[in-house]
Amino acid sequence: MKLAERGGALLGKALPAHYAWVANLMCHFSAGERQLLKQLMSKLHQAGVAK
Repeated sequence: MKLAERGGALLGKALPAHYAWVANLMCHFSAGERQLLKQLMSKLHQAGVAK
């Protein structure tokens, strides 16, 4: 799942400091690394560890 451009803009207005922090954190990962992170977080969510 990917946030639409309009949703990203809205999120940036609603939570600007947090959104900027997350964007800064994620920019250090390649597309493949972000995909792997997404898969790992999904696995944790399915196990009930991350909500």
